[in-house]
Amino acid sequence: MKLSFFNYFLPVGEDVVCTNLLTGHVFVIEQKKKQLIDDFSHDISALSVANPGLYSLMCKTGILVPAGADESNIAQYNLKSTIYNPGMLRLTVLPTLDCNYNCWYCYEKHPKGRMSEELVESIIKLVRQQLDTCNLSGVILDWFGGEPLMCFKNIMYPLSKAVQELTSSRHLVFNNQITTNGYLIKSSHCELYNEIHLRDWQITLDGDETEHQKIKKNPDNDSYKVTVANIISLCKQVEKANVTLRINFSDDTLKSIKNIVQDFPREVRSCITVMFQRIWQLEEGTDFSDEVNDLLAYFEQQGFKVVKARLNYQGYPCYANLNHQAVITPNGDVFKCTARDFTEAALADGTLGVDGEIKWNANYYKRMTNLSMENDHCLSCQFLPVCCGPCSQKYIEHSPDQFEGICNKEGVKLTLNNQLKDVYAEQYQSPKQVKCTC
Repeated sequence: MKLSFFNYFLPVGEDVVCTNLLTGHVFVIEQKKKQLIDDFSHDISALSVANPGLYSLMCKTGILVPAGADESNIAQYNLKSTIYNPGMLRLTVLPTLDCNYNCWYCYEKHPKGRMSEELVESIIKLVRQQLDTCNLSGVILDWFGGEPLMCFKNIMYPLSKAVQELTSSRHLVFNNQITTNGYLIKSSHCELYNEIHLRDWQITLDGDETEHQKIKKNPDNDSYKVTVANIISLCKQVEKANVTLRINFSDDTLKSIKNIVQDFPREVRSCITVMFQRIWQLEEGTDFSDEVNDLLAYFEQQGFKVVKARLNYQGYPCYANLNHQAVITPNGDVFKCTARDFTEAALADGTLGVDGEIKWNANYYKRMTNLSMENDHCLSCQFLPVCCGPCSQKYIEHSPDQFEGICNKEGVKLTLNNQLKDVYAEQYQSPKQVKCTC
């Protein structure tokens, strides 16, 4: 046996939190036990005699692996298996690029226009073909824009119904989700949302009422109050509603975000998961990670669910890496990444034909055959299993000598340290988390 290359040890107080990044197992030992591991590192088999309990735990959790194990190949195999496994078909559909707002930080252009009925039919054909020819477990329909709710009645509803029927007739899973600014949600449509199982909503607030109004300007109504009221309606009227409340912040707006709590009645807070996102178009400023953690704790105390930074154990860096995934724009251009200017046809990865077939181009094959972890930097990195390489879009847009600029190693390490500290503070509640008494 040998010590795994993917081990990570974090001292916390008088203890050490131990994890293997390939298996995901976590346990806690005293500092003196970690010293024992270090002492036997050059002859680890001897530890089985000195402390058989500790040795056995290390074997079970992946801290120790067979001497001939090629862990880098295992990590690569796991990644590729996830990317090319059929799983769920994920279609991100943009019925329009138009929007009822003009937020200063938005990276998209917003031309007028809607997806045609012919293109909607092509999407239905695509879904039918994929379900008939691939061993899929279901479909994720992911609405994006622009503002997709501008097209609810004429595109979102009928397309959702068609995909719902295709999956239901095959006894497959159907997940319907949307990213929206929330202003156009209608209480009168909640019955229709229920009908098409539109339960997962990501809705953005740009701070408290004062700050939100500065960015999402509406001459007719208070955009903040309308959006909050709409979220409350969803929580009360949509079955199994799951609202992710994305709160964008800048260095100046973070301090007033607590004001948001009072605007949501306590009975709906358990339906809302709060996520903080610094506006990434801003220049790097002060590190507010401690303030954000304090805010997350406050929202959690007030009855909301929260999203904390966590390691990537999903086995791929981003949904754009998945083989059975596509982003379909109003004119039929197909992309893999959603963080794009969708009006630039040269950036597209393909087009959707009237027959329901996607004609992939060179951009697609460059991405899918040149995985972002297949380089010396990633293959020699301790964090490979939980990073899986940098953003594939950035990877194909940068030359090899620019790799350090797109590598997120330090961010992964920070997330790992915070997560292990949380594990320690939570007294090892997870079934995979064990305090070693050997």
